[in-house]
Amino acid sequence: MIRLNLFLSVLFMAVIALSLSSCNINEYEPTAYGDVLVKSVQSGDSVLYGTYFFVYSWDKMQKATVRRSGDSLRIVLDSVDYRYTFVHTPDSSEFLTVKPSRGTYIFDVLFDDGQEYEVADFLDSTFLTPPVIKEFRFDTEEEKIVLDWESNTLVDQYRVNIKNEQNEIVFQSIFLYPYQSSISITAGTNGWATLAVPKENANYTVSVFAYRYEPIASAFDVQSISETKAGTIQWIKK
Repeated sequence: MIRLNLFLSVLFMAVIALSLSSCNINEYEPTAYGDVLVKSVQSGDSVLYGTYFFVYSWDKMQKATVRRSGDSLRIVLDSVDYRYTFVHTPDSSEFLTVKPSRGTYIFDVLFDDGQEYEVADFLDSTFLTPPVIKEFRFDTEEEKIVLDWESNTLVDQYRVNIKNEQNEIVFQSIFLYPYQSSISITAGTNGWATLAVPKENANYTVSVFAYRYEPIASAFDVQSISETKAGTIQWIKK
């Protein structure tokens, strides 16, 4: 009798556990993460600023919009990556000399199952200016690109990339420490794409990117990006 009561008690607890588990599954709420960042580029003597918006989720989204807190204007984001990511990439006309407004940006998401979700991201008013190039040349003796730029105390990381004549990225450096303001790139430097070793007399466009992150680190914590095109260079072999 004792064994029977024990068995019934265990069975009862198991049923309760399964019931609670079922409730948790039914009450699952999808989550999204929003990120707003500003990119600055040099245009002649002016610095232009463009605002990018991103929403990410582990669940498929049907629609996503963003608005600045206090404003009624909504921007509709475009879907990519099978609707797990929605993005607004500013076109050239949206890059302005006026800096974007500091404030909270609210993302409204509609998931495939009909559930709605709201998430916010704060945009600070500190934006990076494009890196100033000090030296950019090709060293024919050592067959390498020499690149040097002015350091900026607001920068958290740098990165250099190279595009070929077809505008394809063929080289991308690792993220560089903020105190590193120069790099030399040879044919053997890590970062070249597969089968993209430098070709003799080919022209390459080199750019320097700077990154500033939000004070509270997360998976989506970029605050500001700036880009400077150092110029186009010809790869010359001895």
